[in-house]
Amino acid sequence: VSKEILQQQRDTEFDNPVKLSVLLTLTNNDEDIIRAMIDSILNQSYANYEVSILDVTDKAHAYLGNICKEITDERFKYTKLKKNYTAFEILKEQKKYINGEYCVFMECSDILMPNAFYECVKAINEKNAEFVYSDNGLYDVRVSNIIGYNIKPDYSLYNLEFTNYIRSFSVVETRIFMVLLESGEL
Repeated sequence: VSKEILQQQRDTEFDNPVKLSVLLTLTNNDEDIIRAMIDSILNQSYANYEVSILDVTDKAHAYLGNICKEITDERFKYTKLKKNYTAFEILKEQKKYINGEYCVFMECSDILMPNAFYECVKAINEKNAEFVYSDNGLYDVRVSNIIGYNIKPDYSLYNLEFTNYIRSFSVVETRIFMVLLESGEL
């Protein structure tokens, strides 16, 4: 995406400028990947978001939490969890940090294109979308070397039921996430 297009996106005023609550779980990972993930969020052309980072790293990876603590952007909130949590317990813990109309689920190894949030908010505005997902690239530990792609087909109930879309970058209306969380259906 060109600098000109990214600037046009930054200047766009949506009819419904929803706030995105990015929910991240910091797990044991490579420092370069964590830094690239953080930079990819900070460089988004859509700026109405908040980021909640829940740290579940072990002692050997505590330095990753320190990287997150260095972030000075006020939209980022960091919390070190004191015990081991199941994936469902982490989602319940994340609930405390959601202030946006939509939740963004991504892994700490996801590196976003600079227009990812913009394209999601555009779909929300144009199509009244409640759930947005995207294709994704696969890269090796050097981050800059893409080794493949995970192309998701157009909407299919079968794929929606049998593919873990929340594992990769996806956006869901907070209201729906809360209903699913409270029902235990996640």
